[in-house]
Amino acid sequence: IELINANKRKFETMPVLVVRGNNIYSITSEIDSLGIKLDFAKLYPEDGKVDISITEKRTHEFIIMKAIIFPAINLLWTGAFLIIIGSLIAIRKRIKQLGKN
Repeated sequence: IELINANKRKFETMPVLVVRGNNIYSITSEIDSLGIKLDFAKLYPEDGKVDISITEKRTHEFIIMKAIIFPAINLLWTGAFLIIIGSLIAIRKRIKQLGKN
């Protein structure tokens, strides 16, 4: 069986169908670079046809994160708190000024 991907690259594979007596066995064929498994699902001897199943192998994608310790993070938080405190003092002062007028 020849498979062609979206980039027009050709891949050849050969799934095997084994018939022993009245029993039918299928040996799966894999194309690792595409992540595809081919297998014979059913055989129809009266029509001379077969069903081929194509399954995609599950791949797990991982996200790798690197934690970097920022040495001046305490200085950053101190600055943020000072800005908040300064804003609250300015709001309080403005409210007092508006209340006198």
